[in-house]
Amino acid sequence: MSTNTTISTRNYGIDFLRMLSMFMVVILHALGQGGILVQLTPGTTSYQAAWFLEIAAYCAVNCYALISGYVGCYSKFKLSRLALLWIQIVFYTLGLTLFFTLKHPEYLTTQNWLNACFPIMNTQYWYLTCYFGMSVFIPILNLAIQQLEQRYLRFVLITFFIFFITIPTVMQRDTFSVNSGFSVIWLCMLYLVGGYIKKYQVTLSKKICILLYGASILLTWLYKMQGIPHLIDYASPTIFLAAVSLLLIFANITINNTILKKIIGLLAPAALSVYIIHVNPLIWNYYIIDIAVPLLKFNTPLLITGVLIASFAIYLACSLFDLLRIFIFTKLNLRKHLSPIDKLLS
Repeated sequence: MSTNTTISTRNYGIDFLRMLSMFMVVILHALGQGGILVQLTPGTTSYQAAWFLEIAAYCAVNCYALISGYVGCYSKFKLSRLALLWIQIVFYTLGLTLFFTLKHPEYLTTQNWLNACFPIMNTQYWYLTCYFGMSVFIPILNLAIQQLEQRYLRFVLITFFIFFITIPTVMQRDTFSVNSGFSVIWLCMLYLVGGYIKKYQVTLSKKICILLYGASILLTWLYKMQGIPHLIDYASPTIFLAAVSLLLIFANITINNTILKKIIGLLAPAALSVYIIHVNPLIWNYYIIDIAVPLLKFNTPLLITGVLIASFAIYLACSLFDLLRIFIFTKLNLRKHLSPIDKLLS
């Protein structure tokens, strides 16, 4: 879940995909926790449109995991990065709990404070819990990406696609405990895929990637409209292929606009905090819940537009707020102060 690259090697396309993926995550949450999907009447135009938007954004988490492998496969594993990430998470969990103590003390319990102090251990952020679990294996994953011959690595990935994606989807049985993608093993596999794409500079034409993404989304949506929802799963073939398509598109995009590069450079490092802030249990249960319900009174175009605007507002507000956190961490020079712990691996 690396959020920084050096200036000389920065891939602004990948950074933009990181931002887009997190925006898509917010869309998923606006539709789900926001109260839209559960209250729409099946068969209506709004129901169909909302689920199309949901499915179009569903590959966002897979994209984020693929990016981790793409940018991390040649990086030296550092404990200081994990420590800095931990501090970043606790900065927000404790800060938001303190905010609720002052603003809404009636919402708080002792358990809220315990969760704030140990957010990863309490799995309140499932992705980050799995990411920390995956981090144990990153040195091994990087060694595999760097040292295995292409044919062996390709065999591993083909086997992964068959046994961890295709067979469970067809049989509708979690044979290998992938847990619909909510697992360490799933993130490890996506890390390998992202690393493979990076190492061998895998490319497809943008037209083919767009068609593959569109076909994957359309097929998943058509199945859903027929009452067959099992393709709406992080570990389904269509959602996996949609994510890979987006990675291939953005990995090979060249961004030359100076203003756009500055915006990406400013906001991309804040993308992860968008997740940390708006999925915080207190924010999640008292602010995000049913936040989009008022949009249900509008017609379909306005409903979808409203969801997109609300999602962008949440994304932008969290991103701008995180600029303060980045400023504080930079002034404290935390990265330098944490660097001595990297000697434990040297």
